[in-house]
Amino acid sequence: MLQLIIDYDENDDLSNINQLMMSLDENQNKIVLQFEYVLDEEKAPNINDAFSKYVAQRQTSGVTEKNKLFHSFMERYQSHFFNEKIKSRNYDALNQPETLENTVTIKRSELDLNEIINFRCIDAKRLVGNDTEQVLSQLAARYYEYCYKNKRFEELEAGQEETEIELEQKLAETDASLTSIYDKAFDNVFTKIKQMGIKDDAIELQILSRLKADNLLKDNTKVKYLNEQGHQLPENFNGLGYLNLLNILFSLEIIITEFKRDNLQAKNTFKKPANINILFIEEPEAHTHPQMQYIFIDRIQDILKEMQEGSKAINLQTIISTHSSHIVAKLNNYEQIRYFRKNKQDTTVKHMKDLESEYNALDSSGRSYRFLKQYLTLNSAELLFADKAIFIEGTTERLLLPTMMKKIDLVNQDKTPLLSQHISIVEVGAHSQLFAPLIAFLEIRSLIITDLDISIIKPAIKDGKPVCAKDGTPKMTTEKERYISSSSEQLSTNTALEHFFPQCKSKALDSLVGLSFENKLLIKSDNKWISDQKGYVRITYQVMEEGYLGSSFEDAFFHLNRNFMIEIIDKEKNKQIDKLEGLKNRAYFTQIKEDKFEYDAYDLAEHCVNRKPALAIDILLNTDIESDNWQVPLYIKEGLQWLQN
Repeated sequence: MLQLIIDYDENDDLSNINQLMMSLDENQNKIVLQFEYVLDEEKAPNINDAFSKYVAQRQTSGVTEKNKLFHSFMERYQSHFFNEKIKSRNYDALNQPETLENTVTIKRSELDLNEIINFRCIDAKRLVGNDTEQVLSQLAARYYEYCYKNKRFEELEAGQEETEIELEQKLAETDASLTSIYDKAFDNVFTKIKQMGIKDDAIELQILSRLKADNLLKDNTKVKYLNEQGHQLPENFNGLGYLNLLNILFSLEIIITEFKRDNLQAKNTFKKPANINILFIEEPEAHTHPQMQYIFIDRIQDILKEMQEGSKAINLQTIISTHSSHIVAKLNNYEQIRYFRKNKQDTTVKHMKDLESEYNALDSSGRSYRFLKQYLTLNSAELLFADKAIFIEGTTERLLLPTMMKKIDLVNQDKTPLLSQHISIVEVGAHSQLFAPLIAFLEIRSLIITDLDISIIKPAIKDGKPVCAKDGTPKMTTEKERYISSSSEQLSTNTALEHFFPQCKSKALDSLVGLSFENKLLIKSDNKWISDQKGYVRITYQVMEEGYLGSSFEDAFFHLNRNFMIEIIDKEKNKQIDKLEGLKNRAYFTQIKEDKFEYDAYDLAEHCVNRKPALAIDILLNTDIESDNWQVPLYIKEGLQWLQN
């Protein structure tokens, strides 16, 4: 069943829909068209016997074979047993059983639906293959037929009238020239015919040229490309992307004419445009590079806007289906987006404007939603097309993540490789909470990799003296600090963790460290994030590993891979590799004091990183996947394994 809900107001022409209006209430401005494809009540008792006979004639047994036969039976005979029904429903009674008062069955003979709704589609199966050499030539002929030949003379637009007259004059001149040539070419044949005894006063034969513009375009012209050297190249030499977009633009011009209905109809009568015109454009991004997609969507939006302005404006709604993040990123209005997500049993459809409402409920200033739109436009509209997502905090993780994913894939070869899955990676800093409503909206499996950012609250000191407020109470300040197991005063300054785990009061570190793997699986319920083993969001941050708890990625990485770092520093010293641009204070990695390293991983992360992006590149350049010469921190490994499964 399909229901179309149509709004109208006092400015609309109601002549085509008056018989569909089910309410005289002046405040009711909706009509509902309901389309059904149902089993015919009279033929229903016969369908089982007909199918049994169909099976018996094919002498088939077995459930599997019968299932296959049922599909072939229905494909062949469904039109015999099923009928289309069109109904008008009272909008206020949609949730009530159908009655004579709220539902009217419409016969097709009594209602011309084409006067109410006009559908046109530029589908994805456009003729743009390299083996099709005259796609544009064929479209050019169709374009002329719709935009010139089938228009009344007075309907021709500016410039078209002169073009039409000039073309007719040239064709008349060419007809006269060709007729003269034909006289000479057929003179020998006509002379012999006369010699067959035909009377002199019999009708004299003559071959006349009658050229028609549409036939000329259809059979005798080709679209060519001119390159910079002036050479004429076949239309399929310029790439499928250009061919695809030119195909769309030609088709669009033809459809515009059809929507406006200013081409000739039966007996030279002309109709007004339908009340509602709906245009579908399927996957316009086919074969095109991102820059061309940006230009296309900009131009299409302009063309469609022009159709709804001026004296010849029509009521047009356009639906563009796309898998292109580039097209989505260039949309003028994100609220126009409808997000389709296919589940195992059905497909859910969500409106982006509903997402705006969720953001505004959290932040009435609208800043968070504006940030999201800007971020998606500039960076990550591909998130809307992903099956899974990874939200990471920093540049180091972003650069190293593909290699870490490959390491997981090599270990878990019985699983679908992470690098083969449709996973979008988004760098969000320590602000993943700003994406929380979007994650809940998309309902895609999401891994948030963030940092503990361990700190401690201390009295503020200036010039060696405590700093106090006006009332004499000491001022407090937050300082970064390495993990101290005996300290109950340490906390996390990561606001994202506070958002997702509000039960961890004041971001107390011991409560965050104490959360189990299951507690970090979340689902949104009643506008709150709660732990759930079936959760689609996994929050991962540093965990205790080899008796050590890191505060940041670099902290955890250096603790786990100190030997790897020492090895590449030695190679740099011996000039076996290029200079390590991401490091400074290299001696800190090996400096010994009292039979142990003087500087721990926290010190190395604080004092030995020159530039984080360069550090990641240093690690990648010295990575040996086969020997597995460095380890993935446990918290990231656990998160990636969860995401892979």
